[in-house]
Amino acid sequence: ATDGGSGEFCLSGSCPEDTSPPEEVNWVVQNGHYGFPSCEGTPNPGNPACAGVRAPTTQFPRHLTPTSVTFYTGPQAGESKNQMLVTLFKRLGGVGGNLKRFTLTGDATIGFQATEILPPIADFGLIDPGDGPVDTAIDPINGDIYLARFDPAHHFIQSEHHHYIYRIHRVGSDALTFIGPAKPAAVRAGSQGVTISLFGRR
Repeated sequence: ATDGGSGEFCLSGSCPEDTSPPEEVNWVVQNGHYGFPSCEGTPNPGNPACAGVRAPTTQFPRHLTPTSVTFYTGPQAGESKNQMLVTLFKRLGGVGGNLKRFTLTGDATIGFQATEILPPIADFGLIDPGDGPVDTAIDPINGDIYLARFDPAHHFIQSEHHHYIYRIHRVGSDALTFIGPAKPAAVRAGSQGVTISLFGRR
């Protein structure tokens, strides 16, 4: 086995206690203090080092790394509009390796608190040790979610790497009509050599 904090090898049952702090997503403001290195996780009022520390928006178990944060927008979002989407990279004890979603309460002054909405949008089974989703992007025109998956394991045959980009969309979304505007929106009569750009779904 290995020590989860240092990575050093140790005999089963003899590893030192892992005291690593939980993973966090924070609402970052100018001059904000988030606890590192003396007050990580939920601020403890009894710890002088926690004075003025902003509490995290949400937390995850130690070593379960949130790798991207985005917000669900676009015509497919529906009842999930503006929910916060978070990818978790590692799968520990059956947790992680998925695309979670949260609603936020609060404001930019006092900060935000996240409440998880179940089920997650997608759950990615483990292919190789430590592989998982690392980034997300929302198509601004049609609302499709694109998710990148990274496989850090070494493969002698390069084609065995599991580097994927997934497109996540609602059933029937391919039937959405053209959305993007024409640019420029208007052309003066008699104009010469005008280029018009159209933004479509593909």
